[in-house]
Amino acid sequence: MTPHTKTCHLSLSILIPILVVFLTTPAYGMWAYIPTEVRILEADLIVTGSIVKQLPNITRDKRAYAVGQIKIDKVLKGDPKLKTASLAWIAPRGGPGIVVSDGPIGYKVGQTGVWVLRYDAAHKVYEAPYPKDRMNLGEARAVAVKLKALEKLVWSKAVNGLQMSSHIEQRDMRNAKVQIKGKPVKAISQASMYVLFKNTGKKPITLVHYRFDKPLDLKFTGPDGKPIAVRMYGPAPAKLPPLSNWNFIPIAPGQTRAVGYGVGLGTLTKAGQYKVDLSYKNKRDGAALGFKNVWKGELAMPTVKFAAPPGK
Repeated sequence: MTPHTKTCHLSLSILIPILVVFLTTPAYGMWAYIPTEVRILEADLIVTGSIVKQLPNITRDKRAYAVGQIKIDKVLKGDPKLKTASLAWIAPRGGPGIVVSDGPIGYKVGQTGVWVLRYDAAHKVYEAPYPKDRMNLGEARAVAVKLKALEKLVWSKAVNGLQMSSHIEQRDMRNAKVQIKGKPVKAISQASMYVLFKNTGKKPITLVHYRFDKPLDLKFTGPDGKPIAVRMYGPAPAKLPPLSNWNFIPIAPGQTRAVGYGVGLGTLTKAGQYKVDLSYKNKRDGAALGFKNVWKGELAMPTVKFAAPPGK
């Protein structure tokens, strides 16, 4: 992992509003909501275990990070031979330990649970910066079930070492009072889609996502066969901003990365099967900003189908 991916979700939200966020998705305190399935897909290692001791602090991006050693009891995803993992988090001023509740997430010796970890190869540590990156041990079975279910995720064909997929999540709205344009409607669910990219090659890939290029194209079709409008991108300013480092997303071999916080597919009012067709294209390179291995080309996913209401 590089510094550009260290705070990927938070940075994408603030600096490159790639996708229209599903605003009715529940927030998680100060954190935007990300499905557990997405965190699982992005994880390099998922284990059960406990932080057994404090290790020396390290410096990342000019900030002090506390480091703790996780004694691994069971590996759910990743190298089954691992016995320990070094976990880093932003150190509070005054020494190691847990940080205040309204700041970055921190950990302490004695904490146990299911750990959803991403690897920082430059510093040889893992990180778990999102609230649900540590779950209670009782959730280990549920995580294992999700891992198994995610094996059925539909991916595009690999092009130059890159694949694309999407995770679709629904919220049951059958017992909710819903209005659209001021009029009450009998809603079935609210759906959102999370766009994912996976490096299937042997070399690092840098993904470009500059929203004013409109790199993602989405076609959403209802049970009646009629298209449903989805607002993917907001209006462009008169003067387009230049590309920045945050428009380039490094993906190491074998890694999966999500882009943005999800696309709102809207409030669904008709029961039946919905279809999603998604594609991505990029013609840019990152030479001006010093990026290498920038992926160019087009990806197109097979049609993804899902039923509403949830569980139907």
